[in-house]
Amino acid sequence: TAALERAGADGARAELDCARVFVPMAYRRARRNIRGLRRNQDTRLSAIAQRAVDSGDPAPLAPGG
Repeated sequence: TAALERAGADGARAELDCARVFVPMAYRRARRNIRGLRRNQDTRLSAIAQRAVDSGDPAPLAPGG
């Protein structure tokens, strides 16, 4: 807003372009994060973490490895 007030739309073209890219990306990211709250993975993440603690290995072996 300040850049627009100082320079007008033509003088703030770079800032407007950045905002026009950033705002939709941020909106999609926020929506995805909100959906993630409804699809809670805490139980699964806890099981993975507990297996890592029990085995002493932070990652499972690759299939066939």
